[in-house]
Amino acid sequence: SSYSPEEIDYRLNNYFKFMFVRHPLDRLFSAWHNRFQEHFPIFQKTFGVQIVKQFRENAPADPKGDDVTLVEFFKYLAATKVSQFNAHWMPFVEGCQPCYVVYNYIGMFEDLENEAKTLIEHLKLSSEVTYPTQQHYYDKNSASEEAKKDEWRKVPPELFQEVMKKYTTDFRLYGYPIPGSIEEYISDWIQ
Repeated sequence: SSYSPEEIDYRLNNYFKFMFVRHPLDRLFSAWHNRFQEHFPIFQKTFGVQIVKQFRENAPADPKGDDVTLVEFFKYLAATKVSQFNAHWMPFVEGCQPCYVVYNYIGMFEDLENEAKTLIEHLKLSSEVTYPTQQHYYDKNSASEEAKKDEWRKVPPELFQEVMKKYTTDFRLYGYPIPGSIEEYISDWIQ
């Protein structure tokens, strides 16, 4: 950090601190899809190549890392220490340290537009800041609901449960119901 310990303490004690959380499984799917299925070369080279080499049977000698499957991603998550996760898939409890940082506001991604408006109003910034409109290039439904369900169903139940253990605190801390199975998650969360 470029801040001294004193500067960090000052900010933690005097600044308004907020964060937004997201359903852990939605977040994992999004991280996998955005980083390994779409064009994101830095992640594909940094993580994708390693994942394919380590977790794909009969992996090519020189993988590109741009075709990591959800199952391979879950195998990687199961085999990797949480402290070594990238911020895009690290549990919020680890990355944002809510047990150490007293956040003034924690919003839910699932209601982001309303949460952001509430936050902006609370900070008395309504005359200066507006919640941005969705950009034309952002495709919220880049993976169809049926395609999502199909991908989830490929994840073996034991692997699903092993990865779930790493996110249990996020589920509990932020009030998300913990699904007992992939099918329960699919029926409750993917519409």
